[in-house]
Amino acid sequence: MGRILRLEVNNFKSYGGKQEIGPFARFTAVVGPNGSGKSNLMDAISFVLGVQSRQLRSNQLKDLLHKSGLAPTVPEGGAYVSLICELDDDEKKRLHGKHSGESTSSRELTFTRCISEKGVGSYRINHQDKSYEEYESALKDLGILVKARNFLVFQGTMGSIASKSPDQLTRMFELISSSEELKDEYEKCLQEKAVAEENTIFAYQKRKGLAAERKIVKEQKEEAERFKQRRNELAKTKQEYYLWQVRHLDVDASAHKHAIAQLTDKLATFQAKQQDIAALQKDQKKAHATQLKTCRQLDALAADVARELEDVAPRTIQLNEQIKHAKKKLDAASTNEKAMARNVDNHAREVQGLTADVQDLKQAQAQLDASKDDQELVLEGAQVDEFNRIKNEAKVKTLQLRNTLGSVDEKEHSDELARMNEDHASAVARLVD
Repeated sequence: MGRILRLEVNNFKSYGGKQEIGPFARFTAVVGPNGSGKSNLMDAISFVLGVQSRQLRSNQLKDLLHKSGLAPTVPEGGAYVSLICELDDDEKKRLHGKHSGESTSSRELTFTRCISEKGVGSYRINHQDKSYEEYESALKDLGILVKARNFLVFQGTMGSIASKSPDQLTRMFELISSSEELKDEYEKCLQEKAVAEENTIFAYQKRKGLAAERKIVKEQKEEAERFKQRRNELAKTKQEYYLWQVRHLDVDASAHKHAIAQLTDKLATFQAKQQDIAALQKDQKKAHATQLKTCRQLDALAADVARELEDVAPRTIQLNEQIKHAKKKLDAASTNEKAMARNVDNHAREVQGLTADVQDLKQAQAQLDASKDDQELVLEGAQVDEFNRIKNEAKVKTLQLRNTLGSVDEKEHSDELARMNEDHASAVARLVD
């Protein structure tokens, strides 16, 4: 990296006449009391590096010319500031041949900015006049950006930088790094990148589609080959089949001739049978006419029978209702008969028991009568009660016996009713028949 070697100042601001400042080391501090020219030295360096006059505490270039109480007029010949910088090997190779008037062996490069007596500025490199664009380009080759002012830190710059917004800092960094000059190229590359991505996506989709189409075409090709193979096999099979048919045509022809002869014989037989069948059909037609006449007579008879049945129908309905009513009575009588049979069995058992009790009472009565004949019966109070109790029981059992006899009569009545039901059922059966 190069450095400032020395500075030549002639009639610039507070520096009257020609003044040479330097040599400068890589780190040099300029100190002194107020008014000694420290700020003007800073302005001189800024001036020779292309900073505009309004940024050097002046309104126009003419204000930068040296004036003093001893020489208040504009100095003759104007003013200039020359900056002699020392180049390193890389900078020397990079700048070799770009600026004439400099030997290839020298490491020094002189930048001079002049102000005429009329306040007109001019630029020189190695004592040769250059345009501002050429002058700025040479400084840019050394990494000095005039617009970005990346080579000096002015008073108040730190506070100004600290107060900048993120967007302003970004623009400043882009200006210092010269990336702003690449903005158009960056936008162009960005657009090209978007187009390339779209083309890549399109190419990928196209490739994907082509792969799918290739797969389909491959399958179609395989299918076509299979079809071709099957078609050849079919043609070969048909050829063999036709050859087989040709070989068997003679055999089939002789067999068909024999079959035709047999069919001719059968046809003659069938024709004879057909004549017999025609005669039989004629006889059957006559019989059919006779049967048809008989059927008509039977239809007339059936109509008469139907009319008679219509006359008998009301009586039949009445008889059916009577039959239903008689069946209901028969079912009820059958149910009562079963209940009465159960009652008769119960009463029979009770009659047997009562009969036994009556026999016991008769025996007791006989014994009692015998004891009366033998001796006089004297009954005390308790015996009287027992006698009365037995007497009452005898009355009750006698009453039960009478009821049982009544039940027996009822059984006989139920038997009679059953016989009547049987007679009625027989009559119903005859009516049904």
